[in-house]
Amino acid sequence: MGTQVKDVVIKPDAPATLLLEKHADYIAAYGSKKDDYEYTMSEYLRMSGIYWGLTVMDLMGHLHRMDKEEITEFIKACQHDCGGISASIGHDPHLLYTLSAVQILSLYDSLSAIDVGKVVEYVKGLQQEDGSFAGDKWGEIDTRFSFCAVATLALLVRYLN
Repeated sequence: MGTQVKDVVIKPDAPATLLLEKHADYIAAYGSKKDDYEYTMSEYLRMSGIYWGLTVMDLMGHLHRMDKEEITEFIKACQHDCGGISASIGHDPHLLYTLSAVQILSLYDSLSAIDVGKVVEYVKGLQQEDGSFAGDKWGEIDTRFSFCAVATLALLVRYLN
């Protein structure tokens, strides 16, 4: 059994309240420097990162600070002919990033920006005979993909109805 190590010491004069504006400033500025090493190295999870950032900005009441038009255009550029959406431009579509994109567009009430019918067909096409879902055309099976499929379709059916 391992031993816990106390690796952080919080000084007595540290702020006792959440510095919400500083958090919002950091999230709002993230990604503004497209040449930053961290930005470049996180391209493979860009769509999910955008979702996480937008969600926290919404929770903090600062969603209006994010560039809805730029984000929506990025998502549109990531949708492939098959209907799936990739993590970033030039990447393969995957169910994980398709869900993140649908969540983002749901947050913005902008699902009409993508071809919803193609997304539905993409998700349905990933279902296997045993009911499970592959994450993409390469066929990895994982229970999280079943959640992603159900969540994606649940959000889309609300839009379609």
